[in-house]
Amino acid sequence: MAEMQKIVILPYRKILQIAWRGLRIRLLKTFLVTLCVMLAVTFLTYILCSNGLAANVGARGSEALKQRLAREGLLEQMLGPEQRSQTAWMLGIALLISFVGIVNAMLISVTERFREIGTMKCLGGLDSFIVKLYLLESLFQGLVGTLLGLALAGALLGEPPLIAGHLERGVRLQIVGYTLVGFLLATMLWTVLGMREPQWRPRTPDEKRLRWTLFVNILLNEQPNFRWVVVSRFVFNLGFFTALFFLEFYLRDTIGLGGAAPQHAFGFMATATLTGVLGNWLAGVWADRISKKRIIYACIALMCACAALFLTAQGLPMVYATGALFGVAWGAYAAVDWALASNLVPSQESGRYMAIWHIAMTMPQVIAPLIAGPLGDYWNAQYGLGAGWRWIFALAPLYFLASAFLLRPVRETPTPIAGKSAGVS
Repeated sequence: MAEMQKIVILPYRKILQIAWRGLRIRLLKTFLVTLCVMLAVTFLTYILCSNGLAANVGARGSEALKQRLAREGLLEQMLGPEQRSQTAWMLGIALLISFVGIVNAMLISVTERFREIGTMKCLGGLDSFIVKLYLLESLFQGLVGTLLGLALAGALLGEPPLIAGHLERGVRLQIVGYTLVGFLLATMLWTVLGMREPQWRPRTPDEKRLRWTLFVNILLNEQPNFRWVVVSRFVFNLGFFTALFFLEFYLRDTIGLGGAAPQHAFGFMATATLTGVLGNWLAGVWADRISKKRIIYACIALMCACAALFLTAQGLPMVYATGALFGVAWGAYAAVDWALASNLVPSQESGRYMAIWHIAMTMPQVIAPLIAGPLGDYWNAQYGLGAGWRWIFALAPLYFLASAFLLRPVRETPTPIAGKSAGVS
């Protein structure tokens, strides 16, 4: 075989042309992603400017203005630590929306263009060329969305504003936020409605008949592996929703945050949700390579450790650190447990089986507070306000451990990877 004597590397001008053509071909998707980034940047800039304005009022404002704001209760609201923490989380959410929007668009673009990528590689395209192509496409969308977002923020924030000048500043911010949520929902609906699933065709006339037993048979005796996964998830959710429903009371009475508890409860859950994305990604890398049950056991062990740290936490830094660590474990658990259930669900009547699976997701939201609420009130009355919530949170790791024990009878279905089977235990 003759050795390759020369490698032809396309200039950046040609790469730019190919990337621009790809964006034009997928014009609607490009428009939606750019619009979401634009609105997120507008929201981000608006929050930053408002926060800076409040800081300047506190540092350089006249005494008359400060006294007026203090009488109306606005000065403490603008400059208090709760406002700063709330601003930080809103900024994080805006940045996350921008990041996830662009990454999701690039992932879909790569999936849709497998053949195109294969053709380019067959024609000699290097990996670096393909990476540059997609980086330029994401740069186009991010840059255009950022510039448009800054321009829109300037038009809304100017005095007098160029857009919606007859509305108050807070109302204009709400319009931007609602529009951003609307476009995110539109993108989601467009993705879901664009999916085409195969039409169900019964193999025999008997399959077409609806039997009353289909509606009442939820014991899953014919599918013991799937049944134990459903029962395990049910018990796990009892612990999860016990902690979720009483988190604000715990922060208010046990930690002693008082009126700031709702904002910090939101901050705790936001932290766990953001780090949960990392847990999802880590679990996705390993879920098909090692036993899913082992990953679930490890996640539950980490969540129990986080519960112990949370029960002994004395201040907010420890609370938030525990929330971040718990989020990683929870995100990994949710992804792998769902993958395990999906592998075990029978292909026939999968809709019915997944409906039973979702009973384990919804019913604990009703049952958990009914069990924990009276217990918390009783222990608060016996040992003092706040002690009852600590005992309630001690129930969560017990539920988690019970859910791990219930997975022991489950036999996993091996998942093939690149022509090989992933070993399970």
